[in-house]
Amino acid sequence: MSVILRPILVATVLLMPPLAALANSPPAPPVILEPAAGSIDLSPDDVHMVTASLDDPNADDAHACSDWEIREAEGDRLVWSAPCAPGPLALHIHLGDGSYHEVSALSNDASYVLRVRHRDDSGEAESEWSLWSEREFATGPPVSIFPMRLGAVLDDPAPSWIDAAGALIRAVDDPDDPSIVLADLGGAILVNLGGEPTGPSSGGGSDESHQPLMLFVRAGEKKVEIPESVLEIHDETLRRRQIFVPAMTLAPGAGAKFWIATDGSTYHAGGESVPWFGSLARGGPVPWRAADRSLRIERVATGFQLPVALAFAPERDEPDAPWLYVAELYGSIRVIARDGSISDYASGLLEFGAEGPFPGAGEQGIGGMTVDPQTGDLFVTLPQPGESGHPVPRVIRLHSEDGGRTAAGQTRVLELTGIPHVPSHQISEITIGPDGMLYVHVGDGGATESSRDLDSFFGKILRIAPDGSAPADNPFHDSGDGISARDYVYAYGLRNPFGGAWRARDASLHAVDNGPAFDRIVRVVPGGDFGWDGTDDSIIANSLYYWHRAVAPVRITFLEPERFSGSGFPGGWMDRAIVTESGPTWAEGPQWVGKRLSLFRFAPDGSIASASELARYVGSGRGTAAALAAGPDGIYFSDLYRDVGAAGPFDPGASIFRIRFVGSARFRLERTDDAPLTVEVVDTSDLPNVTSREWTFGGESTVHGPAASHTFPAPGVYPIRLSVESDAGDSVAGAPILIGRTKGSGLRGDYFIGESLEGKPSLTRVDPRLDLDWDLGSPHPSLPADWFTVRWTGTLQALVTGEHRFHASSDDGIRVWIDGELIINDWGIRSSTESLGAAWLEAGHHHSIRIEYLEAVGRASMKLLWSSPVHDAEPIPTSVLNPPVPSRERPSSRRRQRPVAPGGD
Repeated sequence: MSVILRPILVATVLLMPPLAALANSPPAPPVILEPAAGSIDLSPDDVHMVTASLDDPNADDAHACSDWEIREAEGDRLVWSAPCAPGPLALHIHLGDGSYHEVSALSNDASYVLRVRHRDDSGEAESEWSLWSEREFATGPPVSIFPMRLGAVLDDPAPSWIDAAGALIRAVDDPDDPSIVLADLGGAILVNLGGEPTGPSSGGGSDESHQPLMLFVRAGEKKVEIPESVLEIHDETLRRRQIFVPAMTLAPGAGAKFWIATDGSTYHAGGESVPWFGSLARGGPVPWRAADRSLRIERVATGFQLPVALAFAPERDEPDAPWLYVAELYGSIRVIARDGSISDYASGLLEFGAEGPFPGAGEQGIGGMTVDPQTGDLFVTLPQPGESGHPVPRVIRLHSEDGGRTAAGQTRVLELTGIPHVPSHQISEITIGPDGMLYVHVGDGGATESSRDLDSFFGKILRIAPDGSAPADNPFHDSGDGISARDYVYAYGLRNPFGGAWRARDASLHAVDNGPAFDRIVRVVPGGDFGWDGTDDSIIANSLYYWHRAVAPVRITFLEPERFSGSGFPGGWMDRAIVTESGPTWAEGPQWVGKRLSLFRFAPDGSIASASELARYVGSGRGTAAALAAGPDGIYFSDLYRDVGAAGPFDPGASIFRIRFVGSARFRLERTDDAPLTVEVVDTSDLPNVTSREWTFGGESTVHGPAASHTFPAPGVYPIRLSVESDAGDSVAGAPILIGRTKGSGLRGDYFIGESLEGKPSLTRVDPRLDLDWDLGSPHPSLPADWFTVRWTGTLQALVTGEHRFHASSDDGIRVWIDGELIINDWGIRSSTESLGAAWLEAGHHHSIRIEYLEAVGRASMKLLWSSPVHDAEPIPTSVLNPPVPSRERPSSRRRQRPVAPGGD
């Protein structure tokens, strides 16, 4: 793949008559805004294509349409086009608005060229078209669905195979009962409930543990119908694992086999010798994983069509009273009652057919919703046909006469006349401020120049009285010349401020604003100009925080005691913002960007002190993160689409999920080089009202109390376990842990001039730590301060068995592989931002590690931390890092399960 980081903008000259011979002058070549210059690692499912407005020397000429093409960078083959796209699509178009040629989608790891030209309405065939403009971009590697790997399954608690009602599938050792076997690729049997003692290979076992797992189900001597069921086990870290077995009918003696993903989903296995996740058999009930083990994610309701906004109803005691309103994109609002029942509050709110392709023209409809805490009325933003027949933005108020269960009437609060509605860059969020005023977010409509024009509603946050009037204390209010757009403007210079929320601590409005290559969070101030002028720099310069790549932030909310008493989270979680990042539109499976919720911690001065991941999508379907609200017992969000089995994005079946704080047993382990066989452990559990603690070392010695010390007899791997009793019930934590001194020297670093990581390195050395900061300087006199790359290779010896999180902070790009699997992929020009990846490591085992780093311009820094089941994020010690063994002495390594991604050896 050709990786291009510097701007590219090429105008191709067509064979045209001399301009002097033409009665009409052609338009200027389009200025391409998206994909951003130097775009790499874009999702092949969703490429945004945007140009600046028509630039035509003939003042009377209007923009008739645009030709759009995507061609392969090598070979120039046409793969997608939208000829003469009119209206809003002439300036802003998505893949769903055009047609593919000889392919059904763009490919991963490929380079493409976008071509676009504008046409005016002069009718002069020889001069109505501009020259073509071109921009190269590249798609990123696919995100792997990783296989489940286990080294052992505990006998206590014993494995169980149960159906949805909790009944055992195999209750007794009866030949008529079906059997189930869990084995790894080396033939080691981890669970055997009535099956033959053979694994997937004839080798009878392997010296390598933690290999990918397979599941074998077989009928007994009779035909059997097996319902959807779960194989529940506990791994060596005491973590409960569930494997989701699909319903099946098996003839006597017949069997089925499945690959297993990390989240327990099962996939049909054919004749593959390595895991293949192309045919889902049964996904898990919750395809989301929380970053903190003290959190639990639960599905609370389903059956929705494109749920884009959530709002909690005022507190009431009746069981059937409204509890949570769910706004659906195409004009319906549904209500979840306190007893869990779901009914229609309002439907048919859109007065036109908004359906269309995704990504593309179908991304329009209800944008925002909020509840008046005094009356229970709903304020809603949406497009409606204006006088010209084209949709224009409107704010409406819905009133109920049955306690908020159904809408009885609708009042138009404000219609933004004179501006067309544009899908995606539309009217969106609406909130009620501490002053009782409505704050309405409006995108720039693809017309960048309008964002900072105070006489336009585009690219603004408006402040509106509940009756639709312009408050006299608005920053630019002047009733002397009549009421116009500027009288409503509260803040301007925004591109697509899709979500907003109020921070109670300083009564400030915070908004998420979608940019072309960078997205941002802004603290909205009265009269503030947030600078959007079509450039990436204008997004960065006026941000409270910015993402270094487009993640498509949708909504923002706050965890704070003033809002539902902190939503059930403890005090240490307060004053944090949560943002849903939807990522590429209608994309399948996990993604490198988006499909997650992020958590932002604030500093005392109101700046953002840190950003981290709260939850990530790990399923195989279309679900993403969209609507968001802090509730009385957790954080609620929607997945926007029916996750699995949908024929298209309009299929009902999307869900509402809740992230709830439940606490967990956990401990901190300390050791010293002076006494390498002695460990000290301290209980750090976040469970309520702990009544007892019991420590077990090596399965033998037992100690009670909040802390303990133990000396082991010899180096080795020993299990350490903490059992905690509290008001939340019994909870355990533990894992096999390597005891004894480790000896390492660091990783080999190969340093290259330029961005390609190719050729002979200019410098090779062993770097003892993965915490490097060269500021504005260079790592070595042989290297420049800017535009260099580094590849570190070697092995990482795990100290603990279990899932490890790797936390990378870099300025600029970074990629990380563990055992040949790409777990972090944040390549490109960016500020220092945390990236998160995960891998299962085995105590004492030397796992291969490769890190690639890009320094573009400005500061140069790279830090990689790790966390495990028994410790929070901390620097990786030099003692566990070793450079590669020379090839002639290299021992056999863990087999790679997938090809190495681009940029490798």
